Amino acid sequence: MVENPREWFETRVARLDNHLECGILQEMKSFVLHSEKTVLNDVVHNVSLQPLFDYLASSNQDIDVVCTIIYELLSQLDPKELFSTFEETIHRSLNHNSNEVKDIRLKLMERSINDDTVAVVVAKQMPLLIDAAECLASEERSIAQRAISVFIKLGSNPTGATAFYSSTLLKKLKDVMVINDISRFRVYELIVALSKFSPENLEKGISSGLMEDLVSEVFSSDVLIQLNALEILGNLATSNHGINYLSEKKVIQYLISKLQKIQTEPLAPILLPGLIEFFGNMCAYQPEQFTNEYPQVMSLLFSGIEENDESLLGVTITSIGKVGSSCSGRNILKQHKDQMRRFFTKTQQFLNCKTDLAVTVVNSLSELLKKINGDASCNEITEEWFDYMGFNATEVIVNLGKLPFIEIRLPALALLKTLAAHSWGAKKLCNYPGMIEYLLNRSSEYNKDCKQTKFDIVCNIVQSAGNSNDFLNPDVLHTLKEFVKEGPFYVPLEVETAIEGAN
Repeated sequence: MVENPREWFETRVARLDNHLECGILQEMKSFVLHSEKTVLNDVVHNVSLQPLFDYLASSNQDIDVVCTIIYELLSQLDPKELFSTFEETIHRSLNHNSNEVKDIRLKLMERSINDDTVAVVVAKQMPLLIDAAECLASEERSIAQRAISVFIKLGSNPTGATAFYSSTLLKKLKDVMVINDISRFRVYELIVALSKFSPENLEKGISSGLMEDLVSEVFSSDVLIQLNALEILGNLATSNHGINYLSEKKVIQYLISKLQKIQTEPLAPILLPGLIEFFGNMCAYQPEQFTNEYPQVMSLLFSGIEENDESLLGVTITSIGKVGSSCSGRNILKQHKDQMRRFFTKTQQFLNCKTDLAVTVVNSLSELLKKINGDASCNEITEEWFDYMGFNATEVIVNLGKLPFIEIRLPALALLKTLAAHSWGAKKLCNYPGMIEYLLNRSSEYNKDCKQTKFDIVCNIVQSAGNSNDFLNPDVLHTLKEFVKEGPFYVPLEVETAIEGAN
């Protein structure tokens, strides 16, 4: 513990300013990452950070370290204070040739934009927004995505949306669009993201001409351009006003015609993943209305499960999961009993792939099998669907939840949590050999999120057992309830003592 944190930090900043000891940067990084917020707040208000910015301007070494230090300190400032104090410095940072510097600048902008500050940002920080727009053309995708996030945050507010479509910023966006196809479609992605928020935002996008430009790309003779436009417009199909607009522009009818020609046009199959995702989004949002009007779409969704292409399988599985995430969607899927039996049989096979596809399957199953409060009828089908996966489905999912790879372990545990919310699911888990011991063993899991999810599984089992417990020994149920009382991160006293003694 540093006795006088402010003095300690100030001394090191001064040494950095004099270029006497650049190695202190790692010390400063450790300091900002492990200090209390009150300490960092004191430092940022009383110590000049200019030497750190000067270091960025004069050196190409340790840029990521300096960026971490600056971000952690500036994050302590109130958004209005941040803009007023560091406006010029932040403005210069977006012109820095380092992506790390641009990234912290954009992160600070995104963090600082909210309903209370957006008017100030719009009124006084237009140059910063223009600089952020230029980042949409960055060769580094992460920088462009960060810029998109900034503008989505801005456009979620009516005042910010108006500023986004101002003549000054609109001109810059159009300049960015002519740089290359990638930049153009990033702007389209942003326009659609803002248009989803409200009909008013959609009208602004139409008035700007950019939404009309995007729609025209769907009718392009270039199939790859079509595919990119289709992928972006699919996000617009998750709102009523978006679907209405797409219908008015004849986009839906055109894509249905493409679907009907999928077997006859040489290049049409290239569009298949985009078509499945697009119609999957629409079907998830308006299941009854859409499937009644376009019954062939469900055939399209289910046909994708028979494909060998992993990316196409992934889109199909995700889309069916979206449809089944609501009661109305499940009612549609229940009408396709044979296809759903085939779907669950196939997905059980994919769980053994140990690839990204397995993660996609687990996430989709969580949507299809989740308990929806308030409507028992749409939950009744879940047990039947799960049983389609075969007698060893529980074993397969439990084993995935024990794998060392967090990217599959956490989703698998989340699926077990979903199952445990149903009485039938809790019963299956409790009857699985060794499951209770596994859940109660706190030392078997080291990841915080996984610990929490395992705890949530126990909570759901206890809740599912309720007062009419018919699958748990009373003593076991009592043990589970005590486990819940202790919380997810409880450490037994004897363990604490042992660790202390070891130290």
